Amino acid sequence: MIPKGTTEIGKNAFRGCDFVKTVVIPKTVKTIGSGAFKDCPNLMIRGRAGSEAEKYAEKNGIPFEAE
Repeated sequence: MIPKGTTEIGKNAFRGCDFVKTVVIPKTVKTIGSGAFKDCPNLMIRGRAGSEAEKYAEKNGIPFEAE
């Protein structure tokens, strides 16, 4: 889980973290850098519908679940 109040996830922040299965991204995150979750084959992103998290997941072919 990304801490509430976080506003940005940096470029390549979790790149290659194949052990990460689910990440919950709070609505406070407004920017997710390119490649932040690249090469995370088992990843599913959870967050608010219409959020930056959902947009990032859709753009990068990552499964998304709305909370």
